[in-house]
Amino acid sequence: MQSYYFSKLKYKKNIRLSIARAGNVIGGGDWSEGRLIPDCVKKWSLNKTVQIRNPNSTRPWQHVLDVLNGYINLAIQLNKKDSINGEAFNFGPKNEKNREFMEEAASEETKHLGWCEKRLSELNTKPSTLNPFFYATSFFAGLVVGATTDKNSLGFTAETERQVMAHLSKHISSLPSDDKKSKAILEQMRLDEESHKDSAIGRGGAELPRATKILMTLLSKVMTKTTYWV
Repeated sequence: MQSYYFSKLKYKKNIRLSIARAGNVIGGGDWSEGRLIPDCVKKWSLNKTVQIRNPNSTRPWQHVLDVLNGYINLAIQLNKKDSINGEAFNFGPKNEKNREFMEEAASEETKHLGWCEKRLSELNTKPSTLNPFFYATSFFAGLVVGATTDKNSLGFTAETERQVMAHLSKHISSLPSDDKKSKAILEQMRLDEESHKDSAIGRGGAELPRATKILMTLLSKVMTKTTYWV
């Protein structure tokens, strides 16, 4: 059916076509038979026992209003972009386990910042005055990538960690031989970054385009070079 409609309508002038599918939707007005939430409410209202067919199965759910928002956004983008005409899209909530992983990784990165700031203070120096700008840039980059898909977000995380690991390795090799404390801190950070990278890839992180990797490398070099002087 999908192929039929696409073959007949996709290339007709002034017609844009796409297929949108949503799974595990909850919300008002859903009283269909064989639906988990409606069936539970019906049973409870009759003071009956709910029989769960697969008690060990878990699913993320999405509210109908979120799905409708996605459909409306798809229609808007379909009107703007020829590239998505004739494509099919699945709408669903993000994997909560991936979210937990990202939150844990962010928590560890915050610890890394604390370690670095403390060590800089011990060495009678201070962080770069450009740090707020770097934080804001990183935040908005993550915000943009995070608004796409889990695969892109995890892929971006994996590539970021890979580049951070390379920078840390270079920095470790340049430390004075007697600065064992700084070396220990950076080596632990490198281990944490490697763990983040491997986890992101293991969770299905997409390989980023070569152009994106090059751009990330250039931006990283600009940031690391300027921190030495400002």
